[in-house]
Amino acid sequence: MLVLLASITMAQSISKTINVATAGALSSLLTTTEKTTSTDLVVTGNIDARDVKCMRDEMTKLTNLDMSGVSIQAYTGSDGTSPNGSLTYPANEMPAYSFYNNIYGDKTLTNIKLPTSLTSIGEYAFRQCYRLTGSLTIPNSVTTIGGYAFQNCFSLTGSLIIPGAVTFIGDNAFSGTGFIVINSLCVTPPSLKSTSFSLPLIVYVPSLGLAAYKAAYLWRDYTIVAEKKVIINNPTAGSLAATLIGAGYGPLSSITHLAVTGNLNGVDIAQMKTNMTQLSDIDLTGATLENNILPANAFAEKAVLSYVKLPSSLTIIGSRAFSGCTGLSGELPITPLISSIGDSAFYNCRSLSGGVTLSNGITSIGSYAFYNCNNLHGSLSISNSVKSIGNYAFYRCGLTGSLNIPSFVTSIGDNAFYGCASFTGDLTLSNSLLTIGDLAVCGCYGFSGAISFPSTVTSIGNYAFSGCTTLTELNFSKNTSSINDYAFNNCTGVTKITVPRT
Repeated sequence: MLVLLASITMAQSISKTINVATAGALSSLLTTTEKTTSTDLVVTGNIDARDVKCMRDEMTKLTNLDMSGVSIQAYTGSDGTSPNGSLTYPANEMPAYSFYNNIYGDKTLTNIKLPTSLTSIGEYAFRQCYRLTGSLTIPNSVTTIGGYAFQNCFSLTGSLIIPGAVTFIGDNAFSGTGFIVINSLCVTPPSLKSTSFSLPLIVYVPSLGLAAYKAAYLWRDYTIVAEKKVIINNPTAGSLAATLIGAGYGPLSSITHLAVTGNLNGVDIAQMKTNMTQLSDIDLTGATLENNILPANAFAEKAVLSYVKLPSSLTIIGSRAFSGCTGLSGELPITPLISSIGDSAFYNCRSLSGGVTLSNGITSIGSYAFYNCNNLHGSLSISNSVKSIGNYAFYRCGLTGSLNIPSFVTSIGDNAFYGCASFTGDLTLSNSLLTIGDLAVCGCYGFSGAISFPSTVTSIGNYAFSGCTTLTELNFSKNTSSINDYAFNNCTGVTKITVPRT
């Protein structure tokens, strides 16, 4: 009963309503207890960048924030939200770096109402605030949205209405979100940069509408091409180009969607990559690849590639196979028989979504394998057959849930899970683990509870657990002989440490 009551108490919301008469005074108007326990805040009156910094850094449990009734005042100085020293913050602007401190976004904020008098949203204002959920209402008075303002807020979904007054949206302002973007005027669109959103590089349209789309002002930031779908059987590996041309599907550069059955090899893959310049959709489920290997660099840097389905018989994904395929979306194309994922296989495939399930045949995860795949925000399941996790393997991925390192893993590479802030709960380490690399789980501030290091671990890398702010307990084994520089830097939640006599 005591445990139940404690759980209920911890789950309670604590609300606070406060009027700030003089900008910059919010911190002094809150008690220490209010700063560390308040979950819901309604603030009115006058505030500036100093008050926003108080909400971000001092109100450690702030979840729901209503700023609709505030007036943001201008401020110049070094006590504002920017981590880059003294800065001038204009009036009526959501300050630059409002809830992003140049390392990670606010990790508790889930809902926000912006000031109704707002005219601009500063750069990086809500970057990586991955718990911001649902829809977002941008006040009609807003004219400017700074670069990276909502980048990687991947829990923001639904329709985003851009007010008609907006004349500028900075680079990557909404990239990495789940928004469907709507312009409220629908007649004279604002001048938007093509990098403001996670836009496709190519839009495929019916051939009869090609000229109209190319001439339309609304579509000027896209490459418009006529859709051409091809389904073909290739009986002899290496002859795909000749088979397509012989069937009247030339030129190869005009094909946008391709489904192939039969036999393929590296020559055929190279044709798809290099000569089919508009190819965005590839279905190879009915094909057999030579030696069941997708070659190294198979589709590397093919930015127009949006969807791919691989053969079920595939066993190896070569190094850099999809590296730089920034438009590749949908679920991660890993089939059940795959035993090896090469270095940088999905490097910077930032539009892939869902979770990662690695089958029992996989023994190693290459360095940079899923580097910066920050829209992967499902769970991560690593099979027990995996023995090593390479450097930067899951760097800045948005994967969620707990992280269990399988029993046969002997090494976690440098930066392997750096910035994977969406992991939650306990971190379970392998009993076979020998090494934990530099910055291995740095910035994974969602981990909580205790970490017990197995007896096999003798050394813990520099900054390995830096920024894991919600860890509460560290238990080192008698074989842990060295803890390197800053290994647990800023682990502010730790209350108990067990250190062996050795």
